[in-house]
Amino acid sequence: MKYKWFKPSKQKVDYSTRKLFASEYNSGNHTRIVCGGTNCLSLSARKEHTVSYLKGGGTFRLYSRNVLVGLRVLSKGNFLSEVADLHGISKQTASRVLHEFVDAVNRNIDNIRFQRTQQELAEAKLGFYKRCKIANIVGAVDGTLVPIIAPKDSGEAYICRKGFHAINVMATCSHDRRFIDIVAKWPGSQHDSSVMNTSSLKEHMESERPGMLLADSGYPLTNSLLTPLANPVTPAEARYNNAQSKGRMVIEQSFGILKGRFRCVISILSPYTSSNTDFIVEPYFRIEHSS
Repeated sequence: MKYKWFKPSKQKVDYSTRKLFASEYNSGNHTRIVCGGTNCLSLSARKEHTVSYLKGGGTFRLYSRNVLVGLRVLSKGNFLSEVADLHGISKQTASRVLHEFVDAVNRNIDNIRFQRTQQELAEAKLGFYKRCKIANIVGAVDGTLVPIIAPKDSGEAYICRKGFHAINVMATCSHDRRFIDIVAKWPGSQHDSSVMNTSSLKEHMESERPGMLLADSGYPLTNSLLTPLANPVTPAEARYNNAQSKGRMVIEQSFGILKGRFRCVISILSPYTSSNTDFIVEPYFRIEHSS
């Protein structure tokens, strides 16, 4: 007779308060993502995976263990074995659950999109003008490095300027620090300007001409990209650089908030490979928008 062994949980999972849940999963007010109100995670919300109720606003909300596992891995950057022990499942199950969770978010939360209406564009332009006094700005763009496991083939292409294997993720955000575009598929050695030149964002900006984007000196100055001056001489040029920096700061702040909340983005022990990064990075941006 064959016996099936189950790994016991090392500690009781008890999230009876919103504060404790937010602390353990860096989730803030994300309750509507993982419980009633949307069906984005319905495939993971099986009755047998229920672990607890969360008190919030006088109501009880049901959480799926699959959702908890997914949030824990993304928010804390833990080893899968540690997350598995915490939730009383095997490492293999934790790996499968993580991919189910990521797939559910990618397929059902569609909130990373460029401004589509004239009203949205006008709001973005007004927001940036209030921030930096530069007109016709609809977004700020920059790149960030996400560590990955060293690939077996062409590993040198993924070594970034900081000396580790990574993916160069390019993201664009609006004046309110909401991401409106993301590209997460290029090796860490790829220059920011090269990522931009091969993106659909560039094609959209040049064909539709919705406005201009603020970018740092890693990008070229074009009809749709506004970059800082390399060597400002006059007081007017210095004021322009200062204003441009104020407007561009929103994308740096957005990255900072994202990395502070989802530690897996900056962890060398992250579960990313060169083949799954675009699949597993996007949920960070989508979940952040749903708060």
